[in-house]
Amino acid sequence: MTHTERSLRNVAPYSSTGSSSVTENPHTKRVRNGERKESNLCGDPGKCPHYFALRFDDAIQEYESALDLNPNFAPGHWHLGWVLEQVGRYDEAISHAQQAIDISEGNLLYVASLGHAYAIAGRTEEARAILDQLDKERATRHVSAYHVAVILGALADIDKAFAWLDRAVDERSPWIGYMGVDPRIGTFREDSRLDMFFQRANLVL
Repeated sequence: MTHTERSLRNVAPYSSTGSSSVTENPHTKRVRNGERKESNLCGDPGKCPHYFALRFDDAIQEYESALDLNPNFAPGHWHLGWVLEQVGRYDEAISHAQQAIDISEGNLLYVASLGHAYAIAGRTEEARAILDQLDKERATRHVSAYHVAVILGALADIDKAFAWLDRAVDERSPWIGYMGVDPRIGTFREDSRLDMFFQRANLVL
């Protein structure tokens, strides 16, 4: 493990309010109220321990179990798509990302995940089209800079990816805290700029 990877693993996820925890999403809130118990499995990135530990077989089983409970659970499709990317099942990953988009009626996090699935599958034109869509959406809706960076990294457009990571720091994206364990940023690991990025990100934690 490199110095950067060790350092990033120690970064606590933070919210836009400066808190040391990831902003709670509606799915997690429903769990506390006894609703949609399957959402505790993968309703937010902090509920994906198998995925972030690179235990992909366990993660697939976990997310498929969530979808058995509720096939219309968009975060289940979202995270299952992430895992399927990592094991090379790209067509299935794309399908699950699209299902998450359809169920959520256009959640931009899921749109970005579809872009990454296209990129890692080598479907460059489709991935670029997603980037164009996200750029247009930024005029009226929040688009996570972190997820744009992830797509660009998968397209090997590393200079632009780092520029978007800088934007993610500026917007205090809670996703920055997961960089040390997010398998999707493998394309950044060997770039010397990652150490400088970590130092900058650490200043705002």
